[in-house]
Amino acid sequence: MGAATLLGWPAPRHVQDEIAAVDRGLPADLRLNPDAEHARAVASTASATLYAASLRDGGSCTEIVTAGDRGRGATCSSAADRARRAIDLVAAFDDGAGPDAPIVLGGRVNDARGSNLEAVYADGAHDEVELGEDRYFLLEVPSEH
Repeated sequence: MGAATLLGWPAPRHVQDEIAAVDRGLPADLRLNPDAEHARAVASTASATLYAASLRDGGSCTEIVTAGDRGRGATCSSAADRARRAIDLVAAFDDGAGPDAPIVLGGRVNDARGSNLEAVYADGAHDEVELGEDRYFLLEVPSEH
């Protein structure tokens, strides 16, 4: 069974609210208007989930949620942003996770030709990164790297 069949569940209400909040305080002509109500899980690991909501222009807003259902803050990329970058990457800051907790990285492979992703660490170790729905990904970098 592939990863895509295990993804797609709706984002919790607090994630929908945090994604919608990217427009808070902005004038109407600058708002991104993410479809937060339909935000869904697009990648996951054992202890984290990446949720995404579509933008009208083809971009998206995402949020990484870590253990304890803690949202790490929403970020957005417009379709124009995606066209300029082969990959989007977010390193979620989680000050409540403790010193031995993994670093959680998430994002999207924007280049449609991208079919796989590999993390290579300074110590020479490497991990294949599974791509989720629509080439989104989530990676937990173990503390030993």
